[in-house]
Amino acid sequence: MRLEWAEASRPFPGESETGDAAWVFVDEAGASVAVIDGLGHGHEASVAAREAKRALAGLPIADPESQLRACHEALKRTRGAALSLARVDFGSGRLRWTGVGNVDGLLLRSQPGPARKERLLVKSGIVGYSLPALRCGELDFGPGDCLIFSTDGIRGEFSDSFDIRMGPAAAAAATLRGFARDADDALVFVGLFVG
Repeated sequence: MRLEWAEASRPFPGESETGDAAWVFVDEAGASVAVIDGLGHGHEASVAAREAKRALAGLPIADPESQLRACHEALKRTRGAALSLARVDFGSGRLRWTGVGNVDGLLLRSQPGPARKERLLVKSGIVGYSLPALRCGELDFGPGDCLIFSTDGIRGEFSDSFDIRMGPAAAAAATLRGFARDADDALVFVGLFVG
């Protein structure tokens, strides 16, 4: 199995920098994915997002809890961020994910049923300022399932009309175009599991 992915983002209208960022690391065994929302918008939010990506690059294959703790230490001299992340194991078809703040996570299954949409339970807090007790959720995934992360600059109802059949890049662009809020930076990450 492998992960095909894309992201679409834009800064707060009138700003040249964004505090919303995605980070992806793919290796033979799986993938690590994070979406970061630096608090506020503009330059200082962008600094927080860059520092989080730097910390993640130092632990690309670690468990999500360790990655979040590393980001917390790295962001203490910034304004902080919301951050959600997942570690995907291609061989077992399992993912572990966790989040702090308001970056939403969604596993959209290709097969219909009561568990078609699995949502990440994020904890309240600010990475770099107040980190809550962390706990990872674990889920199975299969070919055709879709992993989506979105910052609070994307309205949550996008999942009602989301169509992965157009591919990750087109789906991410359509979500940004149709559901971005005008009052914040916005980013959506779309990952498709292909087997």
